[in-house]
Amino acid sequence: TYEGKDMGLAPLQFNKYHPDLIIHIVGPEQAEYFKVVFEALYQLNPQMKNKQFHLIYGWVKLKHGKMSSRSGNVVLGEWLIDTAKTEIYNILQNSKSNYSKEDQELISEKCAIAAVKYSFLRVSTQQEISFDIDASVNFEGDSGPYLLYSYARAKSVLRKATQQTVISDQKTALDLVSTLKHIDLKNISLTTEEREILRRLMYFPEIVNEAAGGYTPSLICNYLFELAQSFNLFYAKHSILGTAHDNKINEQTRQFRVALTSATAQVFKKGLYLLGVDVLEKM
Repeated sequence: TYEGKDMGLAPLQFNKYHPDLIIHIVGPEQAEYFKVVFEALYQLNPQMKNKQFHLIYGWVKLKHGKMSSRSGNVVLGEWLIDTAKTEIYNILQNSKSNYSKEDQELISEKCAIAAVKYSFLRVSTQQEISFDIDASVNFEGDSGPYLLYSYARAKSVLRKATQQTVISDQKTALDLVSTLKHIDLKNISLTTEEREILRRLMYFPEIVNEAAGGYTPSLICNYLFELAQSFNLFYAKHSILGTAHDNKINEQTRQFRVALTSATAQVFKKGLYLLGVDVLEKM
């Protein structure tokens, strides 16, 4: 029986790995089962009390129903990633960008992994997941590739800032906090879009803490998507670097906007790292 296997496995896990907590990610129909198993383990091994947790996770729905190992109706993650990779590769080939063969392979691989991971993690753990391949690879929607593109866009701005000597190099890109300390904010008229990004950046540590405490990575997904929307709106409406003949942007405004872009890129990268997603420096 499953009970006998779990009762024997738990002590082995604790003795070998000494975990602080074991999280069982299983569907809601097993909730009562785990209550019984955890209580039985506690009675036999008092030191295991409160060291196991059942994280209820919704089923992944496919067009022909949910996945089940017993019925053999299973789609492997490898298949999902390969399918997403093919879709993204086709998008790149039909785009106007002049990607090399190597770039297409790299972008397709990383975007495919991001697409699948994000599609799963963006949904609350207790909700059923309806995987939509088209939505998952959409570069303009609530998707992993959209977040990767937003990060790459921010990094592109920072590379141009380096070329224009607004910053010395990207590794020492202007720190937002340090920049604010040395800029007379009276010389900067913050736009609605800039204020929105600043507010979102401020909440990042709080979002991460809440997500970790509640085992809810969807909070980070939702946060990053909203940050990406705010940054892309700012990018579309305002010149970050300005031009030599652009009298609307003074030097302090330019430095502030570069610092804001750098801070946004850092949060994108850290947030995606927490989701297990590697970034792309160029897209």
